[in-house]
Amino acid sequence: MTFVAGQILRASQLRAIIPTKVPILSDQSVTNSATLVDATNITISGALGTTVEVALDLMYQGTVAGDFKCAWAWTTGTFPWGFLGVDTGLAVSDISFDVTVTSGTTFNLGANGATNTMLTRIRGIWTVGASTGTLKFQFAQAVAGGATSATIKTGTLLTSIVIT
Repeated sequence: MTFVAGQILRASQLRAIIPTKVPILSDQSVTNSATLVDATNITISGALGTTVEVALDLMYQGTVAGDFKCAWAWTTGTFPWGFLGVDTGLAVSDISFDVTVTSGTTFNLGANGATNTMLTRIRGIWTVGASTGTLKFQFAQAVAGGATSATIKTGTLLTSIVIT
């Protein structure tokens, strides 16, 4: 996109160059459950026919046995997404990359104990379909376990930018 001196910018042009950033300001946990729940505030609304680049810098905790399960769910369009981080069952020094295009498909991220915060980058391109829609992040324990939790930590950052 090219601009010239003195040009008046429309809101649609600004949306295409200014990303929306949503910091997560408090922890959210799932305890003793492998059932996905919607993460508070990790949601994007998409306008009909737009394409949105999405990045989630996810800070999380979980036990080694319970790990951390995550998914995205969307109401319209397509959203190929993936992550670069520690896969379940791998040593903390091992890195994995996975990608999917199916709404609700889960990935398990490796965790390193309930007091050690992990960081992974999750990215995707959401092509909104023929109607407005919602894209939301979901999470749970990969394996339900008693007093343990899967936790999204304060400082997680959701960034989105409309690219078309």
